[in-house]
Amino acid sequence: MMNLLRRYLDGKMGEQVLVVTVDGRSFMGELMEYDEEAMILSQVIETSTRETKWHRPAIALPSPDGTGGNVIQHLDEVMILLSGVLRMWSI
Repeated sequence: MMNLLRRYLDGKMGEQVLVVTVDGRSFMGELMEYDEEAMILSQVIETSTRETKWHRPAIALPSPDGTGGNVIQHLDEVMILLSGVLRMWSI
């Protein structure tokens, strides 16, 4: 990992950061940890370059009652590969 990035991330541990990835997604959350390849943000909200509203990321899971329906599960943490980071700001 580049020393500049390591120093930047060390100074932002536990703080809110905004990360834009090469696929046009933006994530805002608390920087929990990082290593040579990835970072983990918690209390995450996200948007894309085509949207104007921020929202909690969510996925649809099969309903546990077997009816064929879905249950929406909100996600609180995201792991982002550093190789996919385009920009990063502290909030």
